Amino acid sequence: MRRFRELAPLLERLSGRIAILPGIAGDNPRSHPLANILHRAGLLKHVAFLTLQEAMDSDRFDAQRIWVALYLSGEHYPQALDEPLRRFLQGGGTLLVLPRPGQPFPFYYNEAGRVVVSAPKFGLHVSGGWEKPPAEHRYTFRRNPQQKILTSLPDPFPFPEEGDPRWRPIGNRYGEEALYTPLLTLYDEKGQSVGDGAAWVEFQRGEFAGARLGYVWATLLGHPDYQGGLVLDLLRHALSTAMPGLAEGLCFRTQEPIRVDGRLEEAIWQQAPRFPLNYGFLEKQGPPERPTEVRCAWDERNLYFAFVAEDPDIWSHHTERDANLWEGEVVEVYLDPDGDGRNYKEFEVNPLGAGIDLNIEDPARLQEVDRYRRWNAPNWRVAVQAEGTVNRREDRDRRWVVEMAIPFTDLGLPAAPSVGETWRVQFYRIERPQEGKPEFSAWSATDTFHNPRRFGRLIFAPHPYQDDFGLYPEGSKGSPLWGVQAGTWQVRNGVLVGQDSGTDGWYPSGLRW
Repeated sequence: MRRFRELAPLLERLSGRIAILPGIAGDNPRSHPLANILHRAGLLKHVAFLTLQEAMDSDRFDAQRIWVALYLSGEHYPQALDEPLRRFLQGGGTLLVLPRPGQPFPFYYNEAGRVVVSAPKFGLHVSGGWEKPPAEHRYTFRRNPQQKILTSLPDPFPFPEEGDPRWRPIGNRYGEEALYTPLLTLYDEKGQSVGDGAAWVEFQRGEFAGARLGYVWATLLGHPDYQGGLVLDLLRHALSTAMPGLAEGLCFRTQEPIRVDGRLEEAIWQQAPRFPLNYGFLEKQGPPERPTEVRCAWDERNLYFAFVAEDPDIWSHHTERDANLWEGEVVEVYLDPDGDGRNYKEFEVNPLGAGIDLNIEDPARLQEVDRYRRWNAPNWRVAVQAEGTVNRREDRDRRWVVEMAIPFTDLGLPAAPSVGETWRVQFYRIERPQEGKPEFSAWSATDTFHNPRRFGRLIFAPHPYQDDFGLYPEGSKGSPLWGVQAGTWQVRNGVLVGQDSGTDGWYPSGLRW
């Protein structure tokens, strides 16, 4: 217990942001070995036990509110978890799958006992192995020497003689979608691998980019010699590296032309959601001292952004196009429409109105920045308004405002996005005060600039006060502005039609806005 109490600072830091997912009726997660260990260590108070209703409520269970979710149930699970758990992973959450001992194939049956094999829906590639190990072979677990997550277990140790012998390993079927790290691998006497009993997965691309997943074979969690070390090490790693979920916001469609002049006088700029750059990284952690907010709008031709940067000392030196603007004060937009983490576009603007646009082909090869800057968005428009005196360091300024328009055609897109389409997007600001360290701030929490799996999710929405459903894809449910509460809803020929929604009156009670 003494070693588990060493986790107290981590659990206290994330208190209320760690949740245990609900099981089926009669399956009490509090009886799981992990819950028992945390209870004996006096740490269970930092963990929330979600009901199924709470897990299905996006205002209660999402990756911004819950950073780490634990699945402690077994082979049966409530299938109503499918949508909220996928949403949690899409939001960049961390999921630890630690199945109940004696039930080694998680998400295999639904609550009615029907075979559904749902683990792949959540990015978990567990396969069926043997029902009991072949008697003619001897099997041994070995730690992966390249990993630093599991350090408290003996190495090697034999396949358990007691407990459920059904072997359900995880395997690397992710390709470029994820960084897969085997933690414990099972070998036969000839040194041939028969799969991994524990692994850590970090999703790099695709719909779960930014999410993380940990898995341990259930029988190891039930073994008294191994369960403590497994739980301790995996929890320590998950909690010490956990970040808030990915930022997410709506980009409203504008019904009026936007004049790019830096004044933000159009009505859409008062109506658009405001995205604060709340996360400091690199030199200074925590909330930045200089507030920055970003607003977004779009129409059939352009994507618009407005930055408002509070700054008592506005300065910059570069005035030419495609200079190293990051050496001074600057705001930045990163756009990754297909979310694959490659060939994303970077736009930077400084207080003097200079800009640089780049195509980041591969964030692992930033030394090729001179080649990346050869790409140009020829019709990109920018305007800056400074409330103060740029480069007069002795006086006190107020703020500077950047407004820009990026044509979709400059991004290589044939048309504007559809309503409900989601892009991976990040916003940054570099603030360099006269004294002290520079301040790097981001919209979506990150550890560095070029980490596309930590880019936020920007969802294209209609204008909230002029929504006629004519822009929605046929068959969609009315998201992102409308949420279904009862019945079934579908856009048909520009009309949102509901069935069994609980009303035939003028007010659509089966929807929420």
